[in-house]
Order: sequence, then structure tokens, then C-alpha cells
Amino acid sequence: AMDAHHKFFRLGIPCSVYSDPHMQCMSGSLLGKDGVIVAISHTGKSKELIENVRIARESGVTVIGITSENSPLAKACSLVVNVELDEDTNVFTPMVSRLAHLMIIDILVVGVSLQKGEQVAERLQAMKKIISDKKQNEESGEMNDSKNG
Repeated sequence: AMDAHHKFFRLGIPCSVYSDPHMQCMSGSLLGKDGVIVAISHTGKSKELIENVRIARESGVTVIGITSENSPLAKACSLVVNVELDEDTNVFTPMVSRLAHLMIIDILVVGVSLQKGEQVAERLQAMKKIISDKKQNEESGEMNDSKNG
């Protein structure tokens, strides 16, 4: 979710990320009809997340679930991107599912970028220039920042 926040923020989309269930609940209840939530869960069985998605949906929020098909979370979401993987998260820390979820986030970001078109390209170019100005010059060891002379 933090990766999604970073990428959508760079596209100029106002966004937040909350891992705390109480913050998720409050945010979901206040977003309104123009809001979109992306709920991510490999198993789709987290009770608090499912309840928070239901609260958000009751408020008119569109909820995109990145989760297992036919999971309780999938059933609670407006739209579902099914990620079916054979990964035993009861014993091991999820790894394959996390990578798959990151890939889905990348696909969503590319889709939004294509819809926004030239506006995104200009924004990313301007941001790249600002970041480049903050990097240290490898040869001299000095900062490229014009404020530092």
C-alpha cells in the first residue's frame, strides 16, 4: 500500500495510506462518492479490513480489492483484481503474493498514467529535474542543488 501511495502521489493523485484499522475506518467513511480505496490482502480474510471496506462502500466509495477470488474481501469490494497464488501464509511470511500485489499496483499506475496522458509526463519530468538537482555530483562531491552554490 505504501508503494501504491508513492506511485499515485507522483502522478498528482491526492492519496493516503493507512495500516491502522481505525484510520482506515474513519478515512473510508469520509471519502465519499469520488473516493477510491485499494484494499490489499492475499487471503482476503482479515475481519477488520473487510468491515472497513463495507463501511466505505456504504459511504459510496469505490473499493478495488487486490485479493484472492471469492474471498470475503473480494465479495465486499466494488471491483476485484484476483490474485490466485498457492502460498502458505500460515507458516511462511508472504513473499510471492507481495510481489504479485506490487505488480498489480504497477499495472494500475500505468493505466492511470495513460489516462492522464501528457499531464503526467510533464509532472514526472519536472519532479525528475528537482530530484536530480538534489543529487551529489560524483566527481566533485558537491551537491547539484543551486541553493548550495
